[in-house]
Amino acid sequence: MKIQIEENLYLRSLEISDADELFQVVDENRTHLREWLPWLDYNKTPKDSENFIKNTLKEIQETGTYSLFIIFDDKIVGIISQHMISQSNKYTTIGYWLAKSAAGNGIMTKALRKMMELSFYDQSLELVILAAAVENQKSRKVAERVGMKFEGILRQREWLYDHFVDHASYSMTKEEFEVCKI
Repeated sequence: MKIQIEENLYLRSLEISDADELFQVVDENRTHLREWLPWLDYNKTPKDSENFIKNTLKEIQETGTYSLFIIFDDKIVGIISQHMISQSNKYTTIGYWLAKSAAGNGIMTKALRKMMELSFYDQSLELVILAAAVENQKSRKVAERVGMKFEGILRQREWLYDHFVDHASYSMTKEEFEVCKI
């Protein structure tokens, strides 16, 4: 699957053959990503990236979620994923990360809009939820730029290496998304 966003920006399905490139991006951004992501210590070799891709592809097949590479100028610069889908309640939760070199160009805002579009129209969901560490202002700004509503603070939501972090919770309904598109 390849989903064009702009001429030099698209989302693409994960493939096992991308493990080396994915590992290189993660490794080059280890310090940058470690501030907010708890999984860096589990990704130490290209084989770890390969296992991540294999496990994610299995999860996608079992759950129907999307997990897509963010490709900018023909290079992997991040990932955007649905962490889960509740079919009975018609919602999904989304998470993402972006290489430091790609930050500040509106890439994640555009990728999130596209993932929301897929969630609402391809999967017929009615609500998208995103949670980011309270202190992660860049990630919170992405949610706000796409028009998501701040719902509150989820206390001690995530263990981040040696401490808990609170999350700011955001959401957007399909109806709100359609109004924002106008």
